[in-house]
Amino acid sequence: MSLIDDLRSGKPLDGEYLLDGHMHVGRVAQFHTSGSRAEEIVGKMDLMGIRLGVISALGGSGDYTRCNRLTAEVVESYPDRFVGLIVLNPNYLDGMEAEIESRWSSGRFKGIKLHPAIHRYPIDGPVYRTIYDRAAALQCPVLVHTWGVEEVTLFDVLASDFPRTIFILGHSGGELPAVLKATAVAARHPNLYLDTTCTWMYSGLIERMVEGAGSKKIVYGSDAVWNSMSAAVGRIVFAQITDDEKRDILGLNMKRLLEI
Repeated sequence: MSLIDDLRSGKPLDGEYLLDGHMHVGRVAQFHTSGSRAEEIVGKMDLMGIRLGVISALGGSGDYTRCNRLTAEVVESYPDRFVGLIVLNPNYLDGMEAEIESRWSSGRFKGIKLHPAIHRYPIDGPVYRTIYDRAAALQCPVLVHTWGVEEVTLFDVLASDFPRTIFILGHSGGELPAVLKATAVAARHPNLYLDTTCTWMYSGLIERMVEGAGSKKIVYGSDAVWNSMSAAVGRIVFAQITDDEKRDILGLNMKRLLEI
């Protein structure tokens, strides 16, 4: 059966490798959050057949270490279901290197998460540049929240400046013109990847992303616990692309990037 037939059966996609590359734990004041406890998240993953979730905790304060503690606790409770991303706030440098070393050496974290909008820091700022260098040394991907054409355009330069750093553009720029621009930029750089969070806004956009950058340059993400995992899977499964291309996006690409 096709992936569409499997999903229509109402059963989890247990025969496939589904890996949600963009998830969150905890609560943030700016968003309504429902079902944010780890056991609730796992329950929703089981309904879809999602084997593994890549999680980070976000907070508006400078204490990013608190966010990483929460992520570590969830991963420790469900080591077979989650891996973490190290959240870093570029406005607070004291102890940052120690935080990276501690979290990375624990084995519970597989990458870095940066959120320029929350931390109000430019994507190409000097502190972020040191983090990009550090990520290259660790050989771990950096998931960066992006929104708008201006932000994704910056990665045309950053991907060249840091050729050994794996960049994943969170939301792929979010807005339609930005996603189309991000797709073109990703096609030019082997170390630049797109993610599918927020593509639910635009019919046919998964197809455009695959056509422009190729299925092996796109990773599935739901942005749970703020957006729906089932809707995020559905828009890929029902996209007018091949099943092999869907499998690339739904899990195989991120599995490869995280070396799982």
